[in-house]
Amino acid sequence: MSAITFAEEGEFDTAKELLNEGRRVLFAVKEGQDDGRAFRYALNVCSRIGASLDILYVSPKKIVSPLIDQFVAELKNQGIRHSLFHTNGCLKNQIIDYTDKKKGILFVIVGSSENLAVDCRRKNKKLSDAWDNLRCPLVVVSDLETA
Repeated sequence: MSAITFAEEGEFDTAKELLNEGRRVLFAVKEGQDDGRAFRYALNVCSRIGASLDILYVSPKKIVSPLIDQFVAELKNQGIRHSLFHTNGCLKNQIIDYTDKKKGILFVIVGSSENLAVDCRRKNKKLSDAWDNLRCPLVVVSDLETA
């Protein structure tokens, strides 16, 4: 209803933003595994479908890598709405937790499937079941090149 009101008043850009507000893509990356190809893929997809990009950066350090800072600057230049979430631990666990809590994630983009389980302590059936029941598709960019 809010989007309709803005559109009726000629505020078409605001109306469009309200309509696309729930469309989000998650780009998940672990420190030291920053992948420019995966980020470029995420940026292009968000630009094409009009979605915002959530960046899940997993690192024990409190500081974000310079490459992630460059990614964020490029998102700003492209006019793509984005949010950066900094956390610690296992990338796979963090993806599961994030997608369980946040609604509207269309899919998750990661650089490589090999990096998903790095630093994961729990390798039990419960984690495996949660991964199998991920609430959205998983796009693995680097593995696509060899397919």
